[in-house]
Amino acid sequence: MFLAAPEENWVWGAATAGVRNSLMTLQEKTLFPGLVIVVLALVGMFSSSLSRRVRIGLGIGTVAILVLQLGFREEGGLLWPYRVLYDALPGWDAIRTPGRLATFSTLTLALLAAAGGEAAIRAVRRTPLPAWSGAVVAGLLALVIVTEGRSLPFDPFDNQAMPDVPPAQASTNEIPTPQLHLPALTAKENRAYQLASSDGFPDMVNGRASTNPAVVLDLVKHMASFPDAGTVRELQDYGVRTVILHLGLTEGTPQMEAARKSIRGLPLTACKLPGLIVYEVGSSTTSPRPSAGSGAGATACAFD
Repeated sequence: MFLAAPEENWVWGAATAGVRNSLMTLQEKTLFPGLVIVVLALVGMFSSSLSRRVRIGLGIGTVAILVLQLGFREEGGLLWPYRVLYDALPGWDAIRTPGRLATFSTLTLALLAAAGGEAAIRAVRRTPLPAWSGAVVAGLLALVIVTEGRSLPFDPFDNQAMPDVPPAQASTNEIPTPQLHLPALTAKENRAYQLASSDGFPDMVNGRASTNPAVVLDLVKHMASFPDAGTVRELQDYGVRTVILHLGLTEGTPQMEAARKSIRGLPLTACKLPGLIVYEVGSSTTSPRPSAGSGAGATACAFD
């Protein structure tokens, strides 16, 4: 983890690819802080720029935080210190990704590196070089650190090719709420629905978080057989007004055949928008519509 830089890093991305590719959940484990700042921090540990007590405290703090960043294994392995905090202290079980503690180790490294940088500038000033040499060294160190830590593509002339943006689907902000968008088993799908919901912010069941309510997860899982009597009854109990089926996302999902299923006899009405089938869920007291056809034969939507 500490030897892996993000793929986007201009200096170390390609160089650490072998280490990075051996990890899972890369966005949480690429914790390489940068070579220059580590070297400067080591110099700062032995410089007089900070008091001995402060240097020792920062050094111990850095090592302690780095150890905690490793988290722990659920089974096997050593007694990881983070596991003790996770089990014993309030609040620590809410930090889903221990690597986020890099915020604090980066700060301690930066303080030590500042001391190392000051020591380097003092060393230059003791030489016969011109008086402005110290300022040059300070500027070079800042430039090297910023360049090494850059994780955006280096594109000074804005030549980066932009990806093709798919056409926007029909807006769903006028569709009766609360809405449930399907399929919804993966984070990618739910993030897309959340982003699209910024057009009017309609009330919707879908969401995405590291910790999701069990009742929502159960509802989505039970929609594998939608539309049928059982799923419609559960939607009514939950208070869902409309189910929006995204036709371009159903391949390989439990809703792959949903658009072809008949809704005859169910308290559902179906209508079509570009790329979508919208099912309006009647109340539990609504009589089934005996003439309702399948989703594939739905008419165009017209909402008030």
